[in-house]
Amino acid sequence: MDQVFNNLKQKLNIPSNIADYKMKGKSKVDDVKPDSSSRFSVKYFSEVLAALTPHHKIVISNSCFHNMLHFEQCFVPNSFAIWIANQVDINSSDIIVRDKVIPLNRESVHIVLGLPLGGKSIHSNSDLGKRNILDSFAITTIPSVKFFGAKLINNEDLSDEQILIKLDKSKTFGGCLFYLAVNYLDFLNFGLRKIPSSVPRIKVWKNSMIKDHAKFDKISDGIYGRRPVKDISSTCYEK
Repeated sequence: MDQVFNNLKQKLNIPSNIADYKMKGKSKVDDVKPDSSSRFSVKYFSEVLAALTPHHKIVISNSCFHNMLHFEQCFVPNSFAIWIANQVDINSSDIIVRDKVIPLNRESVHIVLGLPLGGKSIHSNSDLGKRNILDSFAITTIPSVKFFGAKLINNEDLSDEQILIKLDKSKTFGGCLFYLAVNYLDFLNFGLRKIPSSVPRIKVWKNSMIKDHAKFDKISDGIYGRRPVKDISSTCYEK
């Protein structure tokens, strides 16, 4: 989980040592338009999903990624994502807001994205994974996300393994932002605005829901944290 959030902060241009950065009297959110959204990753992943053929969907439905088929365009404002990332304690993998703790762990990934828990252990070996991708597509360097998505959009002849690799690569950054935003928002008390508690959460948070609810939590441009944080026992994340 630590590597996931370090990668996220790098993509959002947030320094690893946020405390030192804040000591300089500047917050990165000052450089981001408050209404800008992570439209590229989310929109592109939605385009990939919309282009899937019946065969693609069958392959994905029979894999651990089957719940990703429930995803609908749900934009995450960049200033909101950056603010949440600034609240993440990398050492404990928690979002900490006003001394309230919102855990970020494999269980919450399962609840939000519907990815499986348990099963075989996956040992991280980036070199081996990279080599498998390069060999699978007969290429010498890892290309951009659009390389993978385009092959699905253009309905190129792909093996089942290649279909899953392309879906995984197409969702990576957008899925990380989506997970972070949903996990945070699910712990907020929105009063009479009740959000269905069904899981996985990817079936619930759709369209403009994240953007709309982020506005309810907004204090000022780039600053959030207005709504009360619920105890985990009052959320769908309680074990």
